[in-house]
Amino acid sequence: MVGQVVLVSLTEAHPRGSCVQVHVMQTHDDATGPFAFQMLQLAKLQANPSTIYTSSKSDKLFLDKLRDSFNGASGAAQHQVRIEKASLFSMEHALRMLQNVHLRGVSATMSGKDRLHQLNTHINLAATQQVCAAGALLAILHREGHLSQAQAEDSDDMPAAMFLEGLSEISLDGFLTVDSASMLALQIFQEDRHPSAMGIGQSKEGFSVFGMLNSCVSSMGRRLLRLWFLRPIINLDMLNQRQDAVHFFMHAPDIIKSVKSVLRKTRDIPQLLRRLQSTQGSLDVKDFSLVQDSIANLLMLRDIFASLASPHAQPPSANLHSGLSSASPSGSGMSHLHAQGFLSPGTPHWEQGSVPASGHTSNASGSWQRPSIIQRVLACTGNELLTCHSLFSDIIDFEQTEDGMMVAYGICDQLDEMKHTYHGLPDFLTKVVEQELTRVPRQLGSLVNQQLWSILYMPQVGFVMRLEGQRLSAALEDFLPDFQFAFEGNGGEVSGMYYHMYTVDIIAS
Repeated sequence: MVGQVVLVSLTEAHPRGSCVQVHVMQTHDDATGPFAFQMLQLAKLQANPSTIYTSSKSDKLFLDKLRDSFNGASGAAQHQVRIEKASLFSMEHALRMLQNVHLRGVSATMSGKDRLHQLNTHINLAATQQVCAAGALLAILHREGHLSQAQAEDSDDMPAAMFLEGLSEISLDGFLTVDSASMLALQIFQEDRHPSAMGIGQSKEGFSVFGMLNSCVSSMGRRLLRLWFLRPIINLDMLNQRQDAVHFFMHAPDIIKSVKSVLRKTRDIPQLLRRLQSTQGSLDVKDFSLVQDSIANLLMLRDIFASLASPHAQPPSANLHSGLSSASPSGSGMSHLHAQGFLSPGTPHWEQGSVPASGHTSNASGSWQRPSIIQRVLACTGNELLTCHSLFSDIIDFEQTEDGMMVAYGICDQLDEMKHTYHGLPDFLTKVVEQELTRVPRQLGSLVNQQLWSILYMPQVGFVMRLEGQRLSAALEDFLPDFQFAFEGNGGEVSGMYYHMYTVDIIAS
């Protein structure tokens, strides 16, 4: 699920009255998974707000993220989160507020419609969420008296307008803001709906830039790549690192084949964990098995990259030499970037090193240079994964077939005792039936022989006595007053007469 992050900040000065500058921003953010609300935290870090206003319709998870400290410090957050009524964040209300905005240097005699056209040159009014947030903030500032009222320049009869020093869009540091119109014009994404006239089936990615470049073999990779397209970075060092990684794998077919083979078998771990968390009442041992297998695949992936990081590892391909030389500052592939000033002469993609006659890159000590992706993978697949895999293997017993039983024996003595009791429950219930039959007088034994007695458990009903055959006779009901007729089951395995028992008290031995 991809959502939106809206940032509206303001700067106030008071040389002669109140002068307020409002900055707005709208960007894509992931609301689930390992990158959930990442852009929200970056926006809070950049704006450094003292107060955050949000709609009363915001969900609890979003509110918790708003209240989190944005500087990584422990303890209480250094900002306040205030909840305002949802009507302030409506589009209709926002446009009405923006029609009353008077920017410095703009004639106050303009009509409301003309003002919106003029404001559209400052901010993108098609970005619905940032417009709604801006309108809500203007209403709050006006309510709290932070906005001065400016009369029309040519007429005293014009209504008062809210005076703003400036209104502009900003971007998150290190990211490029691309609006939806540009995304559509560049055909970054193209959603092809399912051809079914009934609307059945999921849509798929059509002919687009993302569709052409998407070679991911795992759902986690596709989701991350989509986020990269939605919020492109402008950090040159990071872009160079990504290019180095792509160049490395393009000249290492055996390695990329092994990596793809492992990733294909790796399930969407964040989705599995969310499913386990949301179904705590009916856990499926298969989900735990999938998580364990995926962790094992990640450990295999770590071994692949650990072998590349070994000081004794050889370059994956001799063809890497020609590509690396073109990727280095002295090669022809990137020299034009240095000539244009995009790269400084002392900042190569790969670490500087001489190229031996064998065609492998090397540094002064004779070892070839690894791209940063190797160390980044190793940093993300540390010993914690091995510990987690060991915990799964030691605690979860995947051979247990009983419903809801998956914890191995020997982990918890109390749980083992409960399992022992559960496994002995059929014999225990048989003893209960036998004891109940001893209460029937011998002269009425012929009536009991016409029935088959058993005890079973029914959800939302509890333990009941089932009599297959006929209902208790009046004579038996007199001797068994604690048997209360519950209901009659008809057909199949549920046929019989069901009774509640109110005085049965047997201790299992």
